[in-house]
Amino acid sequence: MSIASTLICPSDKVYATIIKKTSSWAGEESFTVSANGAVSYTSPTLVNYRERTLEVCLPATTNNVYTLTMKDRSNDSWSDGAWIEIKDINDHTVLKYIMTDKGEETVDFSLYSPINKNAEWKFSNSFQ
Repeated sequence: MSIASTLICPSDKVYATIIKKTSSWAGEESFTVSANGAVSYTSPTLVNYRERTLEVCLPATTNNVYTLTMKDRSNDSWSDGAWIEIKDINDHTVLKYIMTDKGEETVDFSLYSPINKNAEWKFSNSFQ
């Protein structure tokens, strides 16, 4: 399902949609997104049995690479049925993940796209 973006990011930021699905024990779950080792986004308080869509502007990095850190305060993993999905400006899913490690788990992802939605580009079949 496509999500209509309402957030416009400045030129030094990169747009992302984060969809977080919770099950039971959502109050124990949280996540952050880091850019170049610094936390750029921290999840809001999560509610049981909800699917929440969050739009964010992250600082631009080399190749728009970021680290997702998933946490569980009870030092176990997220509840069965809980997951997180990250989409880029073009509404492409770049990551869909289920936390299985105990306490904390990290995974890298990239929001890099050579041509973004509504970007200007040219095509030619001649060599110059």
